[in-house]
Amino acid sequence: MVDDELPLLQELRSYPWETFGAVLVGEAENGEEALALCCNRAPDVVVTDITMPLMDGLTLFREIKLRHPETQVILLTCHSDFAYAREALRLGALEYLVKVTLDEADMGRALDKARQALEKERSYRRQASRERRREQALGLAALLKGQPDMAATADLGPFGPFARISAEEPAVLTFPMRFACLQVDAAPDDLLFVREDLQELLEPLEAQHGLTGLWVGESACVLLPPPGLSEARLRSKLEAALGRLRELVETRLTFYSREVRLSVILSEPVDDCAALAAAWRTAKLWRLARFYEAEGTGKAAADEHAGGEGAAARGGGPATPTVPRASLYTGRPLPFARRTDRIDADFRALMQPAAASSSARAALLREALPRWCARQRLLPDDLRSLVAEWYVAHASEPLRASAGDTARRILAAETLSELVSVLVHAFEREAGTPETSGRREVRETILYIREHLADPLTVTLLARHVGLSSRYLSRLFREESGESINEHITRLRMQQALRLLSTTNLKVYEIAERVGIPSYRYFTALFREHYGMAPTDCRGG
Repeated sequence: MVDDELPLLQELRSYPWETFGAVLVGEAENGEEALALCCNRAPDVVVTDITMPLMDGLTLFREIKLRHPETQVILLTCHSDFAYAREALRLGALEYLVKVTLDEADMGRALDKARQALEKERSYRRQASRERRREQALGLAALLKGQPDMAATADLGPFGPFARISAEEPAVLTFPMRFACLQVDAAPDDLLFVREDLQELLEPLEAQHGLTGLWVGESACVLLPPPGLSEARLRSKLEAALGRLRELVETRLTFYSREVRLSVILSEPVDDCAALAAAWRTAKLWRLARFYEAEGTGKAAADEHAGGEGAAARGGGPATPTVPRASLYTGRPLPFARRTDRIDADFRALMQPAAASSSARAALLREALPRWCARQRLLPDDLRSLVAEWYVAHASEPLRASAGDTARRILAAETLSELVSVLVHAFEREAGTPETSGRREVRETILYIREHLADPLTVTLLARHVGLSSRYLSRLFREESGESINEHITRLRMQQALRLLSTTNLKVYEIAERVGIPSYRYFTALFREHYGMAPTDCRGG
């Protein structure tokens, strides 16, 4: 509030600002004081008189628009000031109010108008910023591919897109530098939706930690830090941002059909565009390496569940260690090997007891096989195809009908642990172990899911409910059921949605909420993927 008349300031001070959805953050008696307050407090709205000493209201208005373009200005005027008020409105002032007739209702309406103008301006700025970032991402993607000429065409001048995001924001690409790649692992059909959600979650974290995120693909976001950060400080920022992002994913993105996994790869220092492209190629290797790196380095199984040494007692055998779902990697991963005839022969010899004797399978699959795979370190696609081919060739008669489905699961395994779980489940089916005789924790997990299908369900929540770590429960669940926890939840939600569509008159978005999927767009896409038709086509079916 700005006015040189103390009685009016006192009257305005007594207004019930909270009922207007506003907070009074400062008072001034002239334009100079008000301008200093605007620099310190960054108000959304300034309510100012026109006629004042030192700096009048119109001059103040012009200075505010020059220095703080988002701030909305409401003018207070006497009858004799109408000509000034009309001029201010022409220049962009929000509203003018007459002092002698001013009441709370007038102020409330003016503030509502200010709120609408602020939201419109901020929406425009967000859209413009996102468009600039999209252009920058195209240029950066070209640089990462080693195509600087294509990057230069994304804006005026060589590497122009990276000079600034806006006049108020710092440079985002200066050499020497490091970059970080946020890698997102999710179901392929989910990635587009996941990216949109993650982009929204990332924006406040970027501002908080001084990072600039540019999506260079559906599953990769390059995080560019401000220049001059030490490695220790950069690591601290990345770990804090990644940890918070992981928490947000855990609490808000609980409805996707597969678990959303996050990791960040921090590059070595790069001095030019050629080094930038080389560092990107190294970062891409981590996507393959995480197939093995996610298995850890052999720490004790007791770390993998809350019960300590109770894994064997529960019938689970030694747990395969995994690292947290959100991890920070740096440097170059260990090299990979290609599949050869000698490796194929070694694998067949290793697996011969599994094909011949059920008693030898458990230890072989859970212990010897992971050790052999980690030692050989085949390219993940080579290993998956080797295992799938062996399984189809050696599946016994009871499993031949489903051998193709098991092979497809092996080929889709995202980690070595998941691949082993698929094999264990397949051979346990051959042994005829009924599901009802399985582990108590898995049965309790399934029951809890059925009773809370409409609620946000996370692996962490379920693991806490049954007293295991999330990693250990995930492994047990897949081994016993043949599907991941997220896949099981999604299948039940789709079945329930189909029942509700067929037996009720609930709107589609209401059914989506009842089955625990708050995103209408994602629910519709997921339903179509499962049943080959839109939800609206299932009415009365």
